[in-house]
Amino acid sequence: MKRRHIKLILSFALAMVFALSPCILFTTTAASALGDVDGSGTINSTDALLVLHYATGATSMTEAQKRAADVNGDGKINSVDALEILKFAVNGTSQYLNPNTTTKTTAFTAYQGKVTAEPSLRLRSGPGTNYSILVNVPYGTVITITAVSNGWGKTTYSGKTGWVSLDYVTRVTNPTTTTTTRPTTTATTKKTTTTTRTTTTTTNSSSYQGRVTADPSLRLRSGPGTSYSTLTYIPYGTIITITAVSGGWGKTTYNGKTGWVSLDYVARGTTPAVKSGTFTITCYGYGHGAGMSQYGAIYLANDGWKYDQILLHYYHSSKTKILTDNNMPSTVTYGGTSYNMKQYLAGSTYAEIGDDCNMEALKAQVVAIYTYAKYYNFKLSSSTHAYKSYSYKGTRIEQAINAVWKKYIAYDNKAILAVYCSSMGGKNTSALNAWNGADIPYLQGGMTSPEPESIMKRVYTFTADEVKSLAKNRIGVTLSGDPSKWFTEIKHDKAISDSVGYIRSMKVGGTTVYGENIRAKLFAYKIRSHCISIQYNP
Repeated sequence: MKRRHIKLILSFALAMVFALSPCILFTTTAASALGDVDGSGTINSTDALLVLHYATGATSMTEAQKRAADVNGDGKINSVDALEILKFAVNGTSQYLNPNTTTKTTAFTAYQGKVTAEPSLRLRSGPGTNYSILVNVPYGTVITITAVSNGWGKTTYSGKTGWVSLDYVTRVTNPTTTTTTRPTTTATTKKTTTTTRTTTTTTNSSSYQGRVTADPSLRLRSGPGTSYSTLTYIPYGTIITITAVSGGWGKTTYNGKTGWVSLDYVARGTTPAVKSGTFTITCYGYGHGAGMSQYGAIYLANDGWKYDQILLHYYHSSKTKILTDNNMPSTVTYGGTSYNMKQYLAGSTYAEIGDDCNMEALKAQVVAIYTYAKYYNFKLSSSTHAYKSYSYKGTRIEQAINAVWKKYIAYDNKAILAVYCSSMGGKNTSALNAWNGADIPYLQGGMTSPEPESIMKRVYTFTADEVKSLAKNRIGVTLSGDPSKWFTEIKHDKAISDSVGYIRSMKVGGTTVYGENIRAKLFAYKIRSHCISIQYNP
């Protein structure tokens, strides 16, 4: 059927609708935007006209609008969708739209994703913040997404099947747990577009203060739903004032911008509540703490530091320098697969810190990655190094690679062990402190790192029973008696203060645990680093 014929038929149908039923209007629920193409909160003739105009090439649509418009789920937007919307608008009946809910689940290939919400992500009984919470899925858990519905993913955890916000799930291709060499967390937040629209009426209420618990930041959106645009990001730990609520969303102002945040990630009050019989562990930095801080490099670059200054600062030694590798190989072996050198550097840099930070920080990261590969004779395990497929042609990462091509960090003219991690606790620590191994001259620690507390400080709470279970299952230690005496003889490097630093060693019961093993073995990566203070709350 020709486009003009479709348009004429639908225009006539619309005219008949208004003549016969001028006052009929069906409202969508807050759970979904299926059929609500214009985002008004109702499904009406305007939505049908928008679909018609798009089908005839008269207008364009956003991705969110396209999802809302494809009501029959055939992957096409045409007159069939427009007619279904029109029928629903007139009398509330449609083969595809339900008057009680317009949530649409789209069939797709299941995939695995990693939970990025800290300390956990809520698994809800349905695809929206208005559904009840079934259980909390811990940070870092790899889950299988079996269906999607407007920015929410269906999954099963701990025997319960429900829905999670895909804002806080990162797709993974290799869910294998990484080693302690460095964290797999990137230093930048990738922006994700989702399509849930909430139309719950705003409720006036007394304002209250709350703390942002999303890590590393919480999106401030232009409206109360994930389909609204992102205005800015509010860092973890920021105290905000909620002035109104709409469903599961709160209205607030940050840095001069007023918008809406998900209340799933705002805890009432300005300080965490302390419960008796628990341990409060205040953690600084993210990762082992040795070598270069990725966030620190970004902040130094933003302050005007050049890439070589950044590298020589973190890998400090009188014999450390930047050299040119005139024998650079053309390939790298990563996880048993051979990659073109430039492709590998680009994919690894993108996996580590993204592509939108300061150019000098990108250069520093490229050189650190190349140096690390050179140290291991360009044969790397996928468990110790991050890599993602990335089309680098014409990107800022390619610019960075070209600017530092063949550069590497050397000590006594040999490539160094260029370890790095996401962030530091005030200063970096030594390799000896981190891994209780070799005392490496260019990894002596003590070099300042400028990350703010919103980046590098986190507070965790563990019950005494949880600590006992971790000690028993992770390091074979049975704890009993007074919990305030479970952690003793703590030795640290004073990275934060005279009383807090990266722990060199401590007694857990009667067993000594060293450095990075505190995070990796004892606490099973449930804390970010071994730069911690431990307090028991009787």
